[in-house]
Formats: sequence, C-alpha cells, structure tokens
Amino acid sequence: MRRLTLQDRVRLGNAVSRIRARQRCTQAELGKALGVPQPIVSEWERGIRIPSHAALVGLAQLGAPRDAGVLSRIGSMSQSRGNGSDQVAS
Repeated sequence: MRRLTLQDRVRLGNAVSRIRARQRCTQAELGKALGVPQPIVSEWERGIRIPSHAALVGLAQLGAPRDAGVLSRIGSMSQSRGNGSDQVAS
C-alpha cells in the first residue's frame, strides 16, 4: 500500500477546490451535499484529511473528467487502506 505523497494531497485539495468552484457553492454547501461538516471540506482542500470512498465518488460525480482521474487514483489508494472513513493525512 502506497502512502499519499504531499503532491497527491495537493492535487486532491486542488481538485476539491475546482469542483466546489464549478458548482459555485461554499464549503458548507458542498459538505451538506456530501454529508460532512464544513471543516472537513476545508481539511480536504488543504490536504489535511483524505475523503472517504463514498465522498470521493460524490465528488467525482460533481467534477470534470480531469478531476475524476485524480479522485479515482486517491480512491483506489484509500480503499486499499481497509476502510471507507475519512483519514487524516500523515
């Protein structure tokens, strides 16, 4: 199992930010749509926390094809960790 690199976390955060900007919503609104509180979305965007598999699927459905590739790579790594919950990046 490969750990997420700093570059992976930055790409993920940028993808979440782009998706939110395209949807023209706040962190709180995106969080509500995905079933998480606003501070979690902020942590995703800053690369502090890795979204759960379910949240990655929801983000991919909202995003553009460019973002789907990043989210898919992160999702495959998060599934290999053995659980679907949000994880704090180390």
